[in-house]
Amino acid sequence: MLSAIFFPIISLSLINHQEARFLIPITVPLVLLHAPKLQVGLSANYPFKSPSRLKDFLYHNLLCPAVSPKYLLKMWYTANVILTLFYGFLHQGGVYQLAEYFSRQVDVRSSNVHIHLVTSHIYSVPQCFVGLPSTETLLVNPDNGQKYRRTKQFFLYEYGSLDLEQLYRRLKLLVDVCEMRSISANQRYRLYLAIPSSLSEHLNDIFQNRTAALIKHSQVRVFYPHLSIEAMPKVFGQHPCGINTDVDELDDTCPIYALEDEQNPFSVGRLLKQFSSVAHQFGLILYRIEVRRIK
Repeated sequence: MLSAIFFPIISLSLINHQEARFLIPITVPLVLLHAPKLQVGLSANYPFKSPSRLKDFLYHNLLCPAVSPKYLLKMWYTANVILTLFYGFLHQGGVYQLAEYFSRQVDVRSSNVHIHLVTSHIYSVPQCFVGLPSTETLLVNPDNGQKYRRTKQFFLYEYGSLDLEQLYRRLKLLVDVCEMRSISANQRYRLYLAIPSSLSEHLNDIFQNRTAALIKHSQVRVFYPHLSIEAMPKVFGQHPCGINTDVDELDDTCPIYALEDEQNPFSVGRLLKQFSSVAHQFGLILYRIEVRRIK
């Protein structure tokens, strides 16, 4: 039974990409081996060969059947509540909201507009929630009996944990391709980027340093709560109000850090702003990527 626990853990540990769901195979043997301890305790008998004060203290206060079931059950309930909130709502929580958002966009957009969604540092977007019509189903026009298939109008590009510099280059390439089709075939498009908001400061720096590339990003909305382990929030990250995505209006930035706060990093105002900065990083931010027209 123990081998049924350790063998899957060792085997799955050889994979570079680690996820909590990889531990599912050990659930059954763990329950069979240790679930009874929630009622009978950790040790029904004295587990030590020779007694001592420390061993007696451990047994009578932690291990004996009269004591251990009480705190074990509390720990079990607490762990389940915490993990349910974490994995059920916080961890990658913005992905479903993102899919729901684009399900509405697909419905309200014009029929000749292609939607391109680029994602990075998040889980795969479940396209079943987007509600895309099948492009494989053969349809029949009731008026003339002509058979046809729907053309693909929603395109998803998932880049895992790609470096943001490389992500920017791929965005630039995608914009160039879409603009070329827009000119040659009059194909309208909308290009979006979804990344954890903890990466917004780094991404903004890259866009600000590449002004010659003539593409810009503008925030559409933020989905809360969301946490990507691959992009953890920064304790001393810049507040979202201090990030300006418009390179043509660099002065249009909220002065979130007042001068007195900078001089005193432990002031109440500065600490509250830092807390707000961390809280705002628990989100999934959606940007619209467009060509920056020269004014």
